[in-house]
Amino acid sequence: MAEGSSNRLVSNMEELVSKVEGIYSKKSGELDQVSGALSNIDRLVEVLARVELQQSAEQQLGDKITKLNTALERLNQPPDAASQEEDTNVQETLRKIIKGAKVTGKVLDIVAGGLSVMFDSITETVKSGSRQGAKTAPESVDLSSVLNPLGSILRGLVHSDNNEPAPSKQEEKLEN
Repeated sequence: MAEGSSNRLVSNMEELVSKVEGIYSKKSGELDQVSGALSNIDRLVEVLARVELQQSAEQQLGDKITKLNTALERLNQPPDAASQEEDTNVQETLRKIIKGAKVTGKVLDIVAGGLSVMFDSITETVKSGSRQGAKTAPESVDLSSVLNPLGSILRGLVHSDNNEPAPSKQEEKLEN
C-alpha cells in the first residue's frame, strides 16, 4: 500500500507540477500581453501629448491670424468720424496759425512803412528847418509833418483789418 500511495503521491505531484507550470506559463503569457499593452499605452500617451501640443500651436496660430485679420480690417475701413474730426481740428488750428502769421506780417509791414515815412518826414522837416536858418527856432518842428506818418500807420492798421491795401503817401497827396 505504501507503494500505491507513493505512486499516487508522485502522480499527484507531477500533476501539481504540470498545473503550476501551466499556470506559470499562462501567467507569463498574460504578463507578456500586459507588458505589450503597457508599451502600447505609453506610445498612445506620447502620441496624445504630441497631438495636444499641435492643437495648442494651432490655437496660437489661429489667435495670431485673427489679430492680423482684425488689424487689416481696421486699415481697410474708412476713417471714422472721430479721427476725421481730429484731422479737421488740426487743419483748422494750422489755418488759424497761418492767418495770425499773415496778419502779424502785415502789421509789421505797415509799422515799418509808417516808421520809415515818419523818419523821412522828420528828417525833411529838420533839414528844411536848417535851410531856413534863423527864421525858425530849432525847437519848433512842424507838428503836422510829424503826425502825418503816425496817421498813415493808423490808416494802414485800419485798412489791414479790412483786408484793403493801405494808401501810400503818394496816393494820399494825389487825392488831396
